[in-house]
Parts: sequence; C-alpha cells; structure tokens
Amino acid sequence: MGLGLPDTILGAAWPLMHLDLKTPISAAGILSIIASLGTIVSSLCTPKFLRVLGTGKLVAYSIALTAIASVGYGNADSFNVLCLWAIPMGIGAGAVDVAMNNFAAIYLESKHTNWLHASWGIGATLGPSLLSFSIMIGSGWRGAYEYVAASLTAIFVLILISLPLWKKTEARGGLSENVTIPANSENAKAASPENAQKMSRPPTTTQIMRRTSAFARRSAFRE
Repeated sequence: MGLGLPDTILGAAWPLMHLDLKTPISAAGILSIIASLGTIVSSLCTPKFLRVLGTGKLVAYSIALTAIASVGYGNADSFNVLCLWAIPMGIGAGAVDVAMNNFAAIYLESKHTNWLHASWGIGATLGPSLLSFSIMIGSGWRGAYEYVAASLTAIFVLILISLPLWKKTEARGGLSENVTIPANSENAKAASPENAQKMSRPPTTTQIMRRTSAFARRSAFRE
C-alpha cells in the first residue's frame, strides 16, 4: 500500500501544482521520466542491496526514502527542486517493488503475491482520495503530500517492528517446510533419495552399450 500512495497523486495534483510552481503543464512528463530512471537504476541494484541488508531492512529504508521525498514534494518551491526530489522518489519505489516481489515469490504462496499487488491498488486509490480531502480542508496539494509522508512513516515504523519476522521467514526458508508430497505419487518416487542418488551417478560403460544397441535396433526397425 505504501508503494501505491505517492504514485497517483502527481497526475491528480499537477493541474494545481504547475500553477503554484509557474511551470508548463507539460513539465509533468519530465518528473515522470526522472522518477522512472531512478526506479530502473534502483531495480537493477536491488539484488546487491538484498544480499547486504536483507529484505526487511531494504524495504524499511526504501519506504523511509519515499517518505522523505514526499516531504520534499510538499515543500518544493520550484520545479527544479521538485526534479531533485523525484530522484529519491523513484529510487525508493523501485527498491520496494523488486524486494517485495522477490520475497513473496521465494518465501510465500501465490495468494500472498496477489494480496501484495492488491495492496498497491488500495494505496493507488487512497492517494487521490487524500488529495481531495486535503483540498477540501484547505491544505491544498502540499498537505496531501504531507499526509502521504505521515502514512509512509507509520508503515516504516511497522516494518522496523516486524524485522525479526522477516529474518525468521528467510532463515526458515519460507513455506518450504510445510510443503508435502503424497507418498504414492510419481513425483514422490522421482524425488526419493534412492532415485536422486541413482540419477546423480554417471552411466557405466555397460549401460551406454545397452542404450546404443537399443537405439540401433529401433532405427533398423523403422527402416
């Protein structure tokens, strides 16, 4: 949800933002490009950060970076300053996206991935709603970014509290311990230690000669 909150505010708030910042309405594309480049760079670098920090800490730091960028958006007094804050906004979003999807794919079930993406949709829906509420009470678009920053800060605190759970799940190997295969299934037979040991052994000379003879007999029969 935290990832979706700031994503949809810019498009909804830009008709007001470009007037306050005295910027052409087409300049929103520049902000989107800068944020997208930041997302791409952080996505490519995320595997290295995951090995150093782990998923929990990386998600927490990325959420904190996005919260700081949201504060910067709300207090920007020019378009150039807004462009500078778009860099950490994109970096934080890209790192969270890759880290969360990687964690869900490795350690959780597919239904949890569905809930993960559904939560992004909830955040993307709440973003413009916060904007409307902020405009209604007179705080304008700047207040909306402050509310987003406060929400992301709360999420950051929750992630910090839950860090032991992240580490426990990674150390346990996710749900792999709970996965069972029926004993009478073909998969269980193929995955048995005896068959695995047999498959790992290289074929002997006698086995190779038998397979070659059988292949020659089948080829002669077809002719």
